[in-house]
Amino acid sequence: MAHRSFLKLVISILALLLISGCAKQPVRTKPAKFRAAVVTDVGGIGDLSFNAMAWSGLQRAGKDLGIDVKFLESEEAALDVSGESIHKG
Repeated sequence: MAHRSFLKLVISILALLLISGCAKQPVRTKPAKFRAAVVTDVGGIGDLSFNAMAWSGLQRAGKDLGIDVKFLESEEAALDVSGESIHKG
């Protein structure tokens, strides 16, 4: 009797393995290309400071990792909470 139960168990497991092997495989799609940007203040990417270094690093990532890169430069100065320009000069 125990032999018959064991045989049923083995057959059931084999049937499950066979059925799972025939399952439809998921379709693999190519992932979207990664894009990144640096958004600067009015100092731009030529400020020889933070903006320039951020742009330089992003360009290197674009070259090394094959990502699309670009920069956007603000057309007006940033304002503090009182409405005054944060750029003193």
